[in-house]
Order: sequence, then C-alpha cells, then structure tokens
Amino acid sequence: EGEKQTGAELAAYWFMRNAKIFNKLVQVTEPGDRVIVVYGSGHGAWLREIVERTPGYVLEPAMPYLHKATDALSE
Repeated sequence: EGEKQTGAELAAYWFMRNAKIFNKLVQVTEPGDRVIVVYGSGHGAWLREIVERTPGYVLEPAMPYLHKATDALSE
C-alpha cells in the first residue's frame, strides 16, 4: 500500500544477491575456466538464468561428471 512495497523490495534484494554471486564468479574466472558452484537450491533458478543469458558462459550439468567420478571410485 502506498510507498511501502515490501514484496517488491524483497524480490529485488533476492535478485541482487544472486547477481552479486554471479558477479563474483565473473571476477574470479578467466576464459576457459571450469567451475562448480554449490549454493542452496533457492539460488539455482536465478543463477542458471543469469548464466544462460551471459555471453561467454555455458551452463553444464554437474551430474554426468559426478556419475563419472563415482564410477571411477568404484573401479
């Protein structure tokens, strides 16, 4: 009501938090780097969206690598 927009402000802060997480990744990586990001599931949708919309970044699922590592350990 009026100037108080609590829901909109909380949503904006949540997006800003995810943008800062991604920005930190941009700061610490170089072209050709591969990184794995571990965050709570609530961040996943936004981080995937940001990665998919950022030129030069490719989102690659971790599960095939985790399965491969598990298989290698069981050999």
